[in-house]
Amino acid sequence: MTARLLCVLGLMSCCWQCLGLLESHSFASPTTSDLETFRTFEPEQTSDFKTLLVSNDGQTLFVGAREKVFGLNLSDISRPVFRSLSWPSKRSHPCNRRNPECGNLIQVIHQLNATHVLICGTNFMAPKNKLLVRKDSKSEYVLHDENMLDLPLCSYDPNDSVTSLAVPSSNGGTAFFSTTRSRVDSEMALMKQTLDRYTVLANEQNISSDPRYVASFFAYDTIAEPSVGMGKVYAVSVETAREMVVPVQRATVTQVCANDAGGSEAFNMKWTSLLKLRLQCSTDVENYRSHFNLVTDMVKGSGDLVYGTFMTLDAEPQSSAVCSFRLSDIQTAFNSNQLQSAVGNKPSITVSYAKILL
Repeated sequence: MTARLLCVLGLMSCCWQCLGLLESHSFASPTTSDLETFRTFEPEQTSDFKTLLVSNDGQTLFVGAREKVFGLNLSDISRPVFRSLSWPSKRSHPCNRRNPECGNLIQVIHQLNATHVLICGTNFMAPKNKLLVRKDSKSEYVLHDENMLDLPLCSYDPNDSVTSLAVPSSNGGTAFFSTTRSRVDSEMALMKQTLDRYTVLANEQNISSDPRYVASFFAYDTIAEPSVGMGKVYAVSVETAREMVVPVQRATVTQVCANDAGGSEAFNMKWTSLLKLRLQCSTDVENYRSHFNLVTDMVKGSGDLVYGTFMTLDAEPQSSAVCSFRLSDIQTAFNSNQLQSAVGNKPSITVSYAKILL
C-alpha cells in the first residue's frame, strides 16, 4: 500500500499564521490558484504517515511513517532533503501486514539540534527510541541505537494517541514529557524523562480514569509566579469523570511543574505536582444547548488564549466546535484552594469559560 502526502502551496503560510487568524476571529479563504498549485510526496511501498515535524530552521518537514522516516523540502515536498531511512521491526513473530500492530510505526520525532534527531517507533508492540545522527547539515542521517533515554517516548499500540514535548530544563539540558504506555496491561500516563536518565512516572493506580491524551503544551504560570513565571506542562485528554454520579467522558487538563523531580519514599519516581481539572465547552444559542464533552485537539495560541476542537458525546446528529479558553482562567483554577491533587483525589473544578469560534 502506498500513501500520499499532499501540500497545497500558498496555504502553508496561512497554516503557520492560523493561530493569529483565530485570535482575531477571521479566517483565510483559499483562492482557486492556491488549490491548483500543489505538490505531492508519494513514496512506493510506504503507508501510514503518522508524524509531522517542522525543523528548527523551518526548511525541512520530517515525516514519520510505517518503518520509514523522510525529510522533505518544506517549500516543495516532492523534493527530499535527505535520503529516507528504513527502520523495520526485527521481531520474528508471524505478522499479517493488514494488522495495524505489525511493523514499526514512527509516532514521535524530536529534533535535538542540527545533527541529532530523536525518534520513537512502536516496533511491533516493543516500542523503542533511536537517534538519527549526521556529521553536519550536508551529510546524510544514520540510525543509531543509542538514544540517551531509558524508556520509549511512544506506545506499544499504534492506535494510541501519543503526545510528546521537549522542554529546556533549568540546568541547561532537555526534559521530555510524553503521554504513552509501554506495556499491554498499563494505561496511558504522563511521563517525564531527562538526558541524565532521571525518570518521573505518573501514579497510574491512583489516577486511573482511562485517559486518551490528544495534545500537550508548555506555558509559564504567571498566576503562581507573577514576576518570572513558573514553567508548567499541560496534557489535554478525554477521560472518565468518576466524580460524577454517572461517570461520563469529559475533557480534562492535567498540569505538572516542569521541574518536578519526583518525591521520596512512597512517592519515589512519582509526580508531586500533578493536578487535574475539567474543561467545559458548551453553547446555548436560540434555545439550542449542546455540550461538547470530547476534546480532539488543543493548541496554545499567541497571548493568553488556547484553542481546542471538541465534539458532542451522545447528541444526534453529532456536532463539533472550536472553542477558545483563557489560559489565565485555567491557571487561576489550578491555583485555587478548591482544587485538590489528582493523586488520591478527584478534580473538583470545571473551567467552563469558552468562546465558540466555529
